[in-house]
Amino acid sequence: MTGLIVLQARLSSTRLAGKVLMPIYNGKSILDIQFDKLTSLGLPIVLATTINKVDDALSDWAKEKGKEAQADTKALSK
Repeated sequence: MTGLIVLQARLSSTRLAGKVLMPIYNGKSILDIQFDKLTSLGLPIVLATTINKVDDALSDWAKEKGKEAQADTKALSK
């Protein structure tokens, strides 16, 4: 099987900004849990985000965890 998993994330939100990096279960964030679960599929996983300054923390998270992240001018932008 070949394929690619793309997780989209951004940190700006009007209701709960930064929620994807907040610890929600056993000290793990939503992104930690998603990557942990999806890794078992054996497919490459890429974190897609925006080039907005606030989303730099997502790229930093990915780099720290050894994951790939791609930021684009059109990814998740309004």
